[in-house]
Amino acid sequence: MLNHGIRQSIKIMIVIVDYGSSNLHSVSNVLEELGEDYLVTSDPEEVRKSKKIILPGVGAIKPAYDRLSKSGLSKALHEAVICNEAYFLGICLGMQMLFSSSEEGNNITDCLGWIKGNVVSLEGSLPYWKVPHIGWSETTTLKDIELTYKIKNNACFYYCHSFYAEGVCIENRLMQTEFNSKSITTAVIQDNIYGVQFHPERSGKAGLQLIENFININ
Repeated sequence: MLNHGIRQSIKIMIVIVDYGSSNLHSVSNVLEELGEDYLVTSDPEEVRKSKKIILPGVGAIKPAYDRLSKSGLSKALHEAVICNEAYFLGICLGMQMLFSSSEEGNNITDCLGWIKGNVVSLEGSLPYWKVPHIGWSETTTLKDIELTYKIKNNACFYYCHSFYAEGVCIENRLMQTEFNSKSITTAVIQDNIYGVQFHPERSGKAGLQLIENFININ
């Protein structure tokens, strides 16, 4: 049985990565509401030595990932998260960067490659609902872990995206939602790495709980 002992954990300052494609203010506001210390930085050295990292993101993946790579931040993230096992939360575009590649923009963009899967267009699904997927959707929790602590199954989260992760292994799938008669993966886990396709910072009580859970993981 999962031990939800995260309330007794020692809090570590959150580092929010600024690479020019981030919704920094919304995430910062939530951390302030929760009384959490945080640092917004574009300095690879600060990221490299951090123990808990949030990578938000909005917009197109190729220019965003190019900035992440050219700035040295992708290498710093690899050292912090993969080598030093810092806890990581990718939000929206930040989650999409976790996978092997993205087909956005009629090109294949290589991404961080930390989790098996590829990012593909929602346009390929049946055309019942308009793309992009914008608004609140019920989200099914597939695993009972620290990040989902106190979050009701089928809680509603706020989405704004035109692409999603395909080919995600069952052990990495954490949450899903229905879009055009198919279940799409909307949250993932691999060891110390978490990603959510929705915007928890804009998702009311459930989103606040998710971010608080990430803060308390240790």
